[in-house]
Amino acid sequence: MVDYILHRSNGYTKRYYLPYKIIKMAVLVALLANSYTTPPALRSSQGRILRLKMVGSAVFTIFQCVIDVCYLLGTNSKGNNYPTVSEEYQKAVEKARRKLRGLIADKKCAPLMLRLAWHSAGTYDVKTKTGGPFGTMQYNLELSHAANNGLGIAFSLLEPIKEQFPIISYGDFYQVIKKLIEKLILIDIPRWV
Repeated sequence: MVDYILHRSNGYTKRYYLPYKIIKMAVLVALLANSYTTPPALRSSQGRILRLKMVGSAVFTIFQCVIDVCYLLGTNSKGNNYPTVSEEYQKAVEKARRKLRGLIADKKCAPLMLRLAWHSAGTYDVKTKTGGPFGTMQYNLELSHAANNGLGIAFSLLEPIKEQFPIISYGDFYQVIKKLIEKLILIDIPRWV
């Protein structure tokens, strides 16, 4: 599997795998081509619906591939370059990552920290279109929500480290935790978390 290295605007380097979508698209196109060689008895309305679903899925997969290629090239659909972060910010993130690794190893709190990062990303509200992985967990209103019960402990453990790095936003800080734990336990957590 080929991997592409991305430099995202928040300073992280991320591996992104594109070939699985290309393989999916090739399989769908092959299935679509095979559906036209079926005997006439099988070409009923169900066969047409099946072909329509496969065409729709193939078109959607092509659309996803185009978006991913634009993402890989570092531009959005309008051709604008994504912003870059300063070297000072990247160094602060690296220092924070080292301190967080020590904290997680000393306190053995990886599950709690992962839960904090997960719940931080899960604060998105569809109705108001607010929240998301932007550090809203720092506010008492969010921490006091019933689903976030116990995350105040994680917040109190992290706050001394966060105070040492005021240049790093809370949203990025929580996502640094997620990426760190991902490396520690060797799993790939979806990028929206």
